[in-house]
Amino acid sequence: MLKEDMMPSFYWKTWAGRIIVINFVLFAWLSYQSKDILSPSLDYIIALGAKEPVLIAKGAWWRLVFPLFLHVGFIHFILNNLALRTLGRVLEPLLAKSFLFIYIGGGIAANIASSYRSLVVGAGASGAIFALVGVGWVFEWYFLTVRKEYPFSLLKRVLYYLRSPFSFVVFLNFALTFLFNLGSTHWDLAIMIDNDAHLGGLVFGVFCGLGLLLSRYKRWHFSLFAAISALLLVISAWPLVSGSHIKNLFLSKAKNTENSYEQFYYLSKALEIDSEDLHALVARASIAALHSEVALAVSDLMKIKDKKVRELAFVQLKSTLLAKSKLAELSALERIFLSLEK
Repeated sequence: MLKEDMMPSFYWKTWAGRIIVINFVLFAWLSYQSKDILSPSLDYIIALGAKEPVLIAKGAWWRLVFPLFLHVGFIHFILNNLALRTLGRVLEPLLAKSFLFIYIGGGIAANIASSYRSLVVGAGASGAIFALVGVGWVFEWYFLTVRKEYPFSLLKRVLYYLRSPFSFVVFLNFALTFLFNLGSTHWDLAIMIDNDAHLGGLVFGVFCGLGLLLSRYKRWHFSLFAAISALLLVISAWPLVSGSHIKNLFLSKAKNTENSYEQFYYLSKALEIDSEDLHALVARASIAALHSEVALAVSDLMKIKDKKVRELAFVQLKSTLLAKSKLAELSALERIFLSLEK
């Protein structure tokens, strides 16, 4: 079987092989465009469809799908596609047509789960791969505890005769995630693992694995589970695509940091999503004025449509500048604002 998997036919006769080919073509194009195979430019990754929170909040729902086929660097590409090839040749014969649905759906679930807490640009197939791990985990549990046999002989050989390789992979992932993220926080280790994405993919895979077992042994139709899982993905993606959740996440980040430059950045991102958000406009105007960017502060105030609210915000900003003894900024603010209000 190993020899057959090395044959070119694997890459056009199986879904796993076809996905690997797509991943390779996109990675080659990305590396060529950015002229860097180890760490491609973030701008090019975003242009090709990476998970970018502001763009998703503006309605680019497809950025919850495309990141499955993009990889941030050569090592990222190699590790994910080796894992996909191994899991593909083990699970695709068992999953048949369900393989592609679980892979794509698991990747979408991973990007949705990641977007609920993370505001960084993201790409990669690891969430989709963990959906396959989730399915394998369910089948492993069933065959080991109920059937008292093990169907994954190939994977067992690859993983050195571990009794429960899928359980081992799940445990290893979360252990490494904890260690790497701890190292990034305390020891400046430049590796961060998106545990939310992995967990989202894993949960989706476990759900689909249970659906497959019920469909095979309890005469349920897997299409019912597929429809339910697809509906859950749409429902959970709506707050992200509509912009409300991601905007609130930026506002929360601005509130929870004391660094005024970070506050300004997060508020600006929130305003990219909703240019009329009252809280963001007033807060950014205050930060701009305190940093002598009076014209920007007035510009934000003038975006407040309700005149009474705008005047109230102006008075509040004057009080803030006066309390901070920013007299020059206060004078400039009054002059520009009052001239525009006439």
